[in-house]
Amino acid sequence: MSVTTIPLTTSVTERDGRVVVVKSGSGLAAQVRLSREAQWLKEISHPGVVELIAEHDGGETAELIIAYRGAQTLATAEPPLEQLARLLASLCSVVSDLHDLGVAHNRIEADHAVVTDAGHVCLCSFGSACSVTGPLAVSPEAAEDVRQLGELMVELVARHPEPAAIPSGSRWSLARRSNQDALRGCLLNIADRARADDAARRPTARQLAASVSDAAPTNGDRPSEQPARSGRLDEPYTPGRKRPARRRTARGVALSVVAITIAVILGATLVLKGLSSLGGADTYPSGTSSTDQPADGDADGDGSAPPDSATDDEPGSAAASLPPQPTPTIACAAITAGAAADVDGDGCEEGIVIDAGVVQVEEKRYQIGEAGDAVTVIDWDCDGEATPAVLRPGTGEVFVFDHWATADEEVEATLIGEAPGAVTLDVEVEGDCPVLVPRDNQGAPIPLGNAR
Repeated sequence: MSVTTIPLTTSVTERDGRVVVVKSGSGLAAQVRLSREAQWLKEISHPGVVELIAEHDGGETAELIIAYRGAQTLATAEPPLEQLARLLASLCSVVSDLHDLGVAHNRIEADHAVVTDAGHVCLCSFGSACSVTGPLAVSPEAAEDVRQLGELMVELVARHPEPAAIPSGSRWSLARRSNQDALRGCLLNIADRARADDAARRPTARQLAASVSDAAPTNGDRPSEQPARSGRLDEPYTPGRKRPARRRTARGVALSVVAITIAVILGATLVLKGLSSLGGADTYPSGTSSTDQPADGDADGDGSAPPDSATDDEPGSAAASLPPQPTPTIACAAITAGAAADVDGDGCEEGIVIDAGVVQVEEKRYQIGEAGDAVTVIDWDCDGEATPAVLRPGTGEVFVFDHWATADEEVEATLIGEAPGAVTLDVEVEGDCPVLVPRDNQGAPIPLGNAR
């Protein structure tokens, strides 16, 4: 699409005691463009759009008087990535509101987005604006705005350093990455959806605004360790030691059976990488130290001693002097929104969100897989910890991770088999443990064969 450039002059001045922007141009083309922009600004009354104060047509020269909103635009401002994400969310929200009003901007560029002192974005330069035709989901004008938003996101995010490369292939790294790397990857994934060649596959501006807003940290966000939940204990689990079995509540069983699954279908390649590690060490629900854990025969794993550790004929023994003690219970915080699974084996479920290839566990995020992968977080190996399982529909390969990354360790996925033709990764129950079941696009199960 060709764009004709019309020379216009912009200056900041003061008129009638008010700071304004004067936009002027000479010649017929400039007059037509400024008149067109004035008409759109008169029709639009929105805090995210510049305000037209007056217009003047002095024969050969026309000018618009516009309220001053700020000295910086997205072209000149250099905000940190976190603030940039919030500005992009603000911009997408403005564009979605315009679409609801039946208006498409049609030239969404960095220098057409003014950054206000309040940290919001205000759109200007409506000389190329047009009406939105048809429903937003299929409107070509709205889809073009969304594509331009995606291009702008890529342009602005590219100013920030890229994360270290992640190896690709049949074994991936679940590598710990900073929150900034997490945010960068998430924004680029969202932008790729907005730039899809097929306009029908692009999100609406409203959906795009929601995705960017969800990815953008709030002003009060600061990297921090997740505080311990009430009832959570900090005795570390000894590597190589058999984890005691834990009793599952009715809700826990249901969440172990119902996988948290989403098919991530994006236009860009994703890799599996940890965006930040989970805070806290592995813990036992019983509250005993690793040296006091029950023997393998203590199936309950409740921290009580074996029956023969004390007898009634021993004077002063605990068994002779104390009544039976109740099994310790864990007070877990309620998960009020989204899905949940116990990702650290402490007996309490963490809130989980899977969106656009990013698994968010409470405040920590991991980027998962590649374009089109189906991602599931489930206790697939029945060890008490829910971890990712990934189906790659293009090859039918199924990968699993046996634990999450830490600050000092990268975790590689294991290729456990292939199911050619599978597009989703479902979960069924065999005994007490969930089993991964690949399915085709008709929902029929496909046997998971050995990898070649």
